Amino acid sequence: MAFEGANEIIAQLQQLEEKKKVLIEEAKRINRRLHYKEVELKAILPFVKSTEGVRTGPVRATLRKLEFKISTQAFTPKKEREILKEVKGLEKDLEQVLKIEKARRKKDLVEKDIKELTARRDEVDKELSDLRQGISDLREKMKETRKKHVSVSAEPPREREPREYGNAPSPIAQAPPEESYFSLEEIVEIKKKNKKE
Repeated sequence: MAFEGANEIIAQLQQLEEKKKVLIEEAKRINRRLHYKEVELKAILPFVKSTEGVRTGPVRATLRKLEFKISTQAFTPKKEREILKEVKGLEKDLEQVLKIEKARRKKDLVEKDIKELTARRDEVDKELSDLRQGISDLREKMKETRKKHVSVSAEPPREREPREYGNAPSPIAQAPPEESYFSLEEIVEIKKKNKKE
């Protein structure tokens, strides 16, 4: 049975509970993605740290110079073979350099994702905290409203009236006084006497 103001409080509670469920699901998704990104970063870091001193620019610049040289100058076949051999070596080096660059970019992107996910998780935590406080406040309000309603509508407690048993006295009044009862020890002794007789 609802009382005045209870329906509004219940509706507000249901809204807040629904928002809380949505936020909890979002927090779970964020935590899963964050965990994945942290594992990914852990996997990338050793390679990036081991190649920290490698500069990627010089290899590219040297390769471009050689390619330009080949396209603009005429060489003897022997000299051209040497330059092509050097270009192939630089291209192999460039493959390694590209892997390093890719790993560095990936590390930067993963760190950026982690930062964004952490910020969003903090926002969701704050929203959840506020929602929980709001739910707690509404429940307290509901208790107070219920107490007010109960205290207003409740009748004062009645004193118990003795029951009437018609013309017969009440069963309590009919009970023999305590002295007319036997203790357990007395009953055992009476039984022993009856057996002897």
